[in-house]
Amino acid sequence: MNRRTALASMVAAALLATRFASARTSAGAHFLGLLLPQPPDSCEELSKGTGGFKELAPLGFVEGRNLVAEWHCFGGDYSRATQLAADLVRRGVDVLYTNGTASTHALQAATKTIPIFTWVNDPVASGFTHSLVRPDSNVTGLSQTHPDLPAKQIELIRRVVPKVTRLVLIGDVKEKAARELFRAHEAAARSAGLPAEVKLVERSGFEPVFSEMKASGTQAAFIMFQDLDDAQTARLAIRYRVPTMLYDRGYIEHGGLMTFAMYHQNDRTSTIVAKLLRGVKPADIPWELPNRSYFAINLTTAKLLGLTIAPDLVLRADQVVE
Repeated sequence: MNRRTALASMVAAALLATRFASARTSAGAHFLGLLLPQPPDSCEELSKGTGGFKELAPLGFVEGRNLVAEWHCFGGDYSRATQLAADLVRRGVDVLYTNGTASTHALQAATKTIPIFTWVNDPVASGFTHSLVRPDSNVTGLSQTHPDLPAKQIELIRRVVPKVTRLVLIGDVKEKAARELFRAHEAAARSAGLPAEVKLVERSGFEPVFSEMKASGTQAAFIMFQDLDDAQTARLAIRYRVPTMLYDRGYIEHGGLMTFAMYHQNDRTSTIVAKLLRGVKPADIPWELPNRSYFAINLTTAKLLGLTIAPDLVLRADQVVE
């Protein structure tokens, strides 16, 4: 870090500390600290746009009146996330907000007492709780997976790729709980009689995995990876003729083969955050499971991979790209 950058960081920190100190003098002020994986230069735009917390106003929390929200974006740099998490805790925020297991772990490493709201794939596998019904740490929020989801995903993979002989589960090597997150998929694959293998890679490490899969017969890949380049992954999968499934609903629009995910029909984020701001303990706010499924398939990509999609699957899909 050069002198100019260091000076700018010191000034920004001083201004932020002044803002917090000033807001503390306002009776009834609540402080919400956000730690997000988006690029740092997007934080201001997020705070002003639809990513902001204007929806908290009807629940009694109005920014500039009794709510101060501080946005920090770390752009996928998890060492930076650790620093920002510690900074938010030092400032004495009332509630912390994030999404993704890595940034949630960063916040929980910084505090075991300040309530944390998060979105994560699997709260139990990630180590944030032993019970979805009664959280046993300072973390609660929305689960992005459902106990029935892995079996349904494996079933679809077998329907779309009927000759599949092996499933490769690809995850982010930087993700602390990556292997644990695949346990349910490994079990579902075993129950379906499909050998499965976990591969943890860097974001740039997909090509060697796909190349090996192409050389080893009819295989398919299920990918669970934060901050993935959907378009590049789809191009590589087509080049190496690897059928792939992702959670990401936008994957098929970039040429990916299919997506099957579950989601929350109604965004409950603000409701849960408002409860935490009012002082309700995370232990008294059960984790919420997704309640709607979403299946999408790209018929053009299927054709390129030599796959024939059964008509009933096309009719079942929520989105079809042709």
